[in-house]
Formats: sequence, structure tokens, C-alpha cells
Amino acid sequence: YVLDTPGVLPPEILDIEVCSKLALTGAISDCFIGETELAQYFLAILNLSDEYKKWAKLSTIEDDRLPVGLKAEYSGAFNTAGSDLDKRQKKQYPTDHTQDFIVHDVRRTLFEVASSFDGNLEDEKDLAQLIEAQLTALQE
Repeated sequence: YVLDTPGVLPPEILDIEVCSKLALTGAISDCFIGETELAQYFLAILNLSDEYKKWAKLSTIEDDRLPVGLKAEYSGAFNTAGSDLDKRQKKQYPTDHTQDFIVHDVRRTLFEVASSFDGNLEDEKDLAQLIEAQLTALQE
């Protein structure tokens, strides 16, 4: 069977790695593997690559370096009793950047946990400990 052609999948996929890859690409629903298992698989791939090292600058960026419009939206994004200034600026900047800040915070958290990890990523037990620490940090 060709796995990347829409509609041409075997009736069941027994290989958990293939199933995980298909779920990460969106080819199949993540309910077939489970959200936690899929997150663990993704974090394993991320931690074994150097991609997270590109996020080093995220842990050093301060809030005051944000553009004025984004800073106003960010400060008022979770404030239900925002000031008139916030309301006017939200009208001026109709795009909601909340998702940008969430992605930024997730990347920063993952980088900080991974960069402070002293274990050997080639060891499965150490990698599992790092992934568990990352999931715990993300839940906080």
C-alpha cells in the first residue's frame, strides 16, 4: 500500500511508529494513537534533532522588546476588564496574536527544559525522563 496517497491505507496499521508519523502529518486522526503518545513521539523527534536549539533566543527575549501593538494585545489578551486604550488598539489591530504568544511560550519552555537536561539523549530512559519533564513543564 502507498501510505501517502489519500484513501489508500491498509485497514489497520500495526507499526506504532508509522501510525505516529501519519498522525503527526494529519493523514490519520490522532485518536488512533492517543494524544499523550503522539506528544511523546513528537518530543522524542524534536529532542533528538537540533531544531530546539534555534529557540535559544526565545528564553532571552524580554516583554519590552515586543512591538507596541502586540504588547498591548498581549497585556489585554487575558484581561477581561481591559482599558479603553486596549479596546481601541484591538480595533486597530484586528488580528488576535494570542496563538503567537502560546507558541512562543511552548517553544521557550521546551528549550529551557531540554537545554538544562544533563542526561544522555541516546539512552532511552534518559530521553523518556526529558520528555516527561517537558510534558510536566508544559502543564504548569
